[in-house]
Amino acid sequence: MENAFNKIGDGKLLGLENKLKTQNSLVDKLVREAIDLKSLADPLARAGSDVKDAVRYSAIFDADNFTSNAKKFMSELEQAGWERIKLKNTFKAGENFKGINTAWRNKSGDAVEIQLHTERGYYTNKQTHDMYVKSRHPNTPQAEKSMLNIQIRGLSEAIELPDGVETIK
Repeated sequence: MENAFNKIGDGKLLGLENKLKTQNSLVDKLVREAIDLKSLADPLARAGSDVKDAVRYSAIFDADNFTSNAKKFMSELEQAGWERIKLKNTFKAGENFKGINTAWRNKSGDAVEIQLHTERGYYTNKQTHDMYVKSRHPNTPQAEKSMLNIQIRGLSEAIELPDGVETIK
């Protein structure tokens, strides 16, 4: 994965110290997904098989060249044998997170999440992370979740939308 990134030559990988999801975060995610899958016979096992972000990366590209660099990077991953299994583009007005969230699987079946950001988007995401975690916690009252989401969205609205980013699908 990092080899594919290095071929682009215009960007940086940040947050490598957090590339492994913490145990608490992984457990929280499994419990949330198991609750969502409660109608299945074994929701916890099913939730575990759907985790794609136990290993994750943040690729940062300059806003002026974001779209072309993001497309080149994803093409390099595919040429290196990675299969894209998810792409969610939230570079849109009204979104709490401005970026592109992707998940990839290698030939061995290992999955990774790669978030594609502008630099401002990456740092805004870091700034709002604690609010995001609290807004997803099942014990957080709904009124507080709503307020947290309003705060996150307000900060995210300042993130520039790169030219042509809507073409990344």
